[in-house]
Amino acid sequence: VDPRGPLYLASVLSVAEARLSPQWISAEHMRAPSWGPHLHRWGGAFPGSGMLDESLAFVPSARVAFCGDFVEGHRAGSVEGAYLSGLSTAALLSKALL
Repeated sequence: VDPRGPLYLASVLSVAEARLSPQWISAEHMRAPSWGPHLHRWGGAFPGSGMLDESLAFVPSARVAFCGDFVEGHRAGSVEGAYLSGLSTAALLSKALL
């Protein structure tokens, strides 16, 4: 576990992803959309059963943690929510492993 924390890890992963991404994934190589704007939503973005309470998303005694855009306390149904939930879970796991 890196003592610099989950934000450091996120920045390292972001830099690595940018370096490893194929060069053809850039604006000049993509076709312009012929319609839009369009916001994609996946079927699970708005669960009928409600969000998972953040206090239930980490169960150290069972050695299990859940993260994603379905965990309450973050922006539900969004990439930002999934990312923030992952950072929170990483922080909890870091503390638990120390």
